[in-house]
Amino acid sequence: MDEQRIQQYWDLIQKLLACLPKWLKNLTAQLINPNPWEQLNQQVVQLHQQGQFAAAIPIAEKALDLANSLHPLGHPDVATSLNNLAYLYSDQGRYEEAKPLYLQALEMRKRILGENHPDVAQSLNNLAFLYKSQGRYEQAEPLYLQALEM
Repeated sequence: MDEQRIQQYWDLIQKLLACLPKWLKNLTAQLINPNPWEQLNQQVVQLHQQGQFAAAIPIAEKALDLANSLHPLGHPDVATSLNNLAYLYSDQGRYEEAKPLYLQALEMRKRILGENHPDVAQSLNNLAFLYKSQGRYEQAEPLYLQALEM
Protein backbone atom coordinates (compact mmCIF):
# COMPACT_ATOMS: atom_id res chain seq x y z
CA MET A 1 0.00 0.00 0.00
CA ASP A 2 1.42 3.37 -0.96
CA GLU A 3 1.74 6.45 1.23
CA GLN A 4 -1.07 8.30 -0.54
CA ARG A 5 -3.53 5.46 0.08
CA ILE A 6 -2.52 5.25 3.75
CA GLN A 7 -3.05 9.00 4.11
CA GLN A 8 -6.54 8.73 2.54
CA TYR A 9 -7.48 6.01 5.03
CA TRP A 10 -6.08 8.02 7.90
CA ASP A 11 -8.07 11.11 6.82
CA LEU A 12 -11.23 9.02 6.63
CA ILE A 13 -10.64 7.56 10.08
CA GLN A 14 -10.16 11.06 11.51
CA LYS A 15 -13.43 12.26 9.92
CA LEU A 16 -15.28 9.28 11.37
CA LEU A 17 -13.78 9.87 14.81
CA ALA A 18 -14.76 13.54 14.62
CA CYS A 19 -18.41 12.46 14.15
CA LEU A 20 -18.35 10.11 17.12
CA PRO A 21 -19.11 12.68 19.87
CA LYS A 22 -22.13 14.01 17.96
CA TRP A 23 -23.38 10.47 17.29
CA LEU A 24 -22.99 9.53 20.97
CA LYS A 25 -24.79 12.72 22.03
CA ASN A 26 -27.73 11.92 19.72
CA LEU A 27 -27.85 8.34 20.95
CA THR A 28 -27.83 9.46 24.58
CA ALA A 29 -30.61 11.99 23.87
CA GLN A 30 -32.75 9.27 22.31
CA LEU A 31 -32.23 7.00 25.29
CA ILE A 32 -33.07 9.74 27.77
CA ASN A 33 -35.98 11.20 25.76
CA PRO A 34 -37.73 8.42 23.89
CA ASN A 35 -39.76 8.89 20.75
CA PRO A 36 -42.81 11.11 21.48
CA TRP A 37 -45.16 8.58 19.85
CA GLU A 38 -43.81 5.84 22.11
CA GLN A 39 -44.36 8.06 25.16
CA LEU A 40 -47.98 8.71 24.16
CA ASN A 41 -48.52 5.04 23.39
CA GLN A 42 -47.15 4.06 26.81
CA GLN A 43 -49.55 6.50 28.48
CA VAL A 44 -52.47 4.99 26.57
CA VAL A 45 -51.49 1.47 27.61
CA GLN A 46 -51.08 2.49 31.27
CA LEU A 47 -54.41 4.31 31.38
CA HIS A 48 -56.13 1.37 29.69
CA GLN A 49 -54.65 -1.03 32.23
CA GLN A 50 -56.00 1.21 34.99
CA GLY A 51 -59.46 1.18 33.40
CA GLN A 52 -59.30 4.91 32.65
CA PHE A 53 -60.68 4.60 29.12
CA ALA A 54 -62.10 8.11 28.88
CA ALA A 55 -58.77 9.64 29.91
CA ALA A 56 -56.88 7.41 27.47
CA ILE A 57 -58.93 8.30 24.38
CA PRO A 58 -57.65 11.87 23.79
CA ILE A 59 -54.08 10.64 24.25
CA ALA A 60 -54.70 7.76 21.84
CA GLU A 61 -56.13 10.25 19.32
CA LYS A 62 -53.05 12.43 19.73
CA ALA A 63 -50.78 9.39 19.23
CA LEU A 64 -52.69 8.51 16.06
CA ASP A 65 -52.40 12.07 14.74
CA LEU A 66 -48.67 12.09 15.48
CA ALA A 67 -48.11 8.68 13.86
CA ASN A 68 -50.05 9.80 10.77
CA SER A 69 -48.02 13.01 10.52
CA LEU A 70 -44.74 11.10 10.83
CA HIS A 71 -45.79 8.30 8.47
CA PRO A 72 -48.41 9.59 5.99
CA LEU A 73 -48.16 6.48 3.79
CA GLY A 74 -48.73 4.06 6.65
CA HIS A 75 -46.48 2.41 9.19
CA PRO A 76 -46.81 -0.20 11.96
CA ASP A 77 -47.01 2.69 14.48
CA VAL A 78 -50.05 4.07 12.66
CA ALA A 79 -51.68 0.63 12.67
CA THR A 80 -50.92 0.24 16.39
CA SER A 81 -52.45 3.65 17.10
CA LEU A 82 -55.56 2.75 15.10
CA ASN A 83 -55.81 -0.53 16.98
CA ASN A 84 -55.34 1.10 20.39
CA LEU A 85 -58.00 3.72 19.79
CA ALA A 86 -60.41 1.08 18.47
CA TYR A 87 -59.73 -1.06 21.53
CA LEU A 88 -60.62 1.85 23.82
CA TYR A 89 -63.82 2.55 21.90
CA SER A 90 -64.71 -1.14 21.99
CA ASP A 91 -64.15 -1.32 25.74
CA GLN A 92 -66.66 1.51 26.13
CA GLY A 93 -69.22 -0.23 23.89
CA ARG A 94 -68.63 2.29 21.10
CA TYR A 95 -68.53 -0.47 18.50
CA GLU A 96 -69.52 1.59 15.48
CA GLU A 97 -66.57 3.91 16.11
CA ALA A 98 -64.19 1.01 16.77
CA LYS A 99 -65.00 -1.07 13.68
CA PRO A 100 -63.58 1.24 10.96
CA LEU A 101 -60.41 1.73 12.98
CA TYR A 102 -59.95 -2.03 13.40
CA LEU A 103 -60.52 -2.48 9.66
CA GLN A 104 -57.98 0.22 8.80
CA ALA A 105 -55.40 -1.32 11.15
CA LEU A 106 -55.99 -4.77 9.65
CA GLU A 107 -55.61 -3.58 6.06
CA MET A 108 -52.52 -1.51 6.88
CA ARG A 109 -50.86 -4.40 8.70
CA LYS A 110 -51.58 -6.78 5.81
CA ARG A 111 -50.14 -4.30 3.30
CA ILE A 112 -47.04 -3.42 5.32
CA LEU A 113 -46.28 -6.61 7.26
CA GLY A 114 -47.72 -9.31 5.01
CA GLU A 115 -50.75 -11.58 5.29
CA ASN A 116 -49.26 -14.00 7.86
CA HIS A 117 -47.67 -11.60 10.34
CA PRO A 118 -48.60 -11.99 14.06
CA ASP A 119 -49.87 -8.39 14.13
CA VAL A 120 -52.31 -9.28 11.33
CA ALA A 121 -53.53 -12.20 13.47
CA GLN A 122 -53.98 -9.76 16.38
CA SER A 123 -56.04 -7.44 14.18
CA LEU A 124 -58.21 -10.34 13.00
CA ASN A 125 -58.71 -11.41 16.61
CA ASN A 126 -59.63 -7.88 17.71
CA LEU A 127 -62.17 -7.51 14.92
CA ALA A 128 -63.61 -10.94 15.73
CA PHE A 129 -63.91 -9.96 19.39
CA LEU A 130 -65.76 -6.80 18.37
CA TYR A 131 -68.25 -8.85 16.34
CA LYS A 132 -68.62 -11.36 19.19
CA SER A 133 -69.30 -8.51 21.63
CA GLN A 134 -72.14 -7.41 19.37
CA GLY A 135 -73.58 -10.94 19.17
CA ARG A 136 -72.48 -11.22 15.51
CA TYR A 137 -71.08 -14.72 15.95
CA GLU A 138 -71.31 -15.71 12.29
CA GLN A 139 -69.00 -12.84 11.38
CA ALA A 140 -66.66 -13.41 14.33
CA GLU A 141 -66.02 -17.13 13.87
CA PRO A 142 -64.21 -17.06 10.49
CA LEU A 143 -61.97 -14.25 11.70
CA TYR A 144 -61.06 -16.19 14.86
CA LEU A 145 -60.31 -19.26 12.73
CA GLN A 146 -58.20 -17.26 10.30
CA ALA A 147 -56.21 -15.75 13.18
CA LEU A 148 -55.65 -19.18 14.72
CA GLU A 149 -54.27 -20.53 11.43
CA MET A 150 -51.44 -18.00 11.44
